[in-house]
Amino acid sequence: VEKVEEFRYLGSTVQINGECFREVKKRVQAGWSGWKRVIAGVICDGRVSMRVKGKVYRTVVRPVMLYVLETVALSKRQEVELEVAELKLLRFLLGVVRMDRIKN
Repeated sequence: VEKVEEFRYLGSTVQINGECFREVKKRVQAGWSGWKRVIAGVICDGRVSMRVKGKVYRTVVRPVMLYVLETVALSKRQEVELEVAELKLLRFLLGVVRMDRIKN
C-alpha cells in the first residue's frame, strides 16, 4: 500500500494531518467559477437591481463555496479565507473598489 500525503474521497480532498487547506482553496475557486458563469447575464447588466443580484449570489455562488465545507471543522485561518473571498465577491457585485475606502 502506497503512503500518500493526501487523496480524494467522495469528492473531497483528505490530508494526512487532518487539515483541509486544499479543500478550502478548491471551494473558493469553485465559487469564483460559479460567479463567472452567472456574471455575463445578471451581474454586469445595469438593468438588474441589486436585490436580484444579491439573490443570485445567495442561491448560486454561496452554496457552491460552502458545499463540502459544512461538514468539515475549519480553523480560524480557513474561516478568514472564506470570509475574504466572500467579501471580494460582494465588492465586485456592488462595483466597489478598495480605493473607495468603504468599510465592511
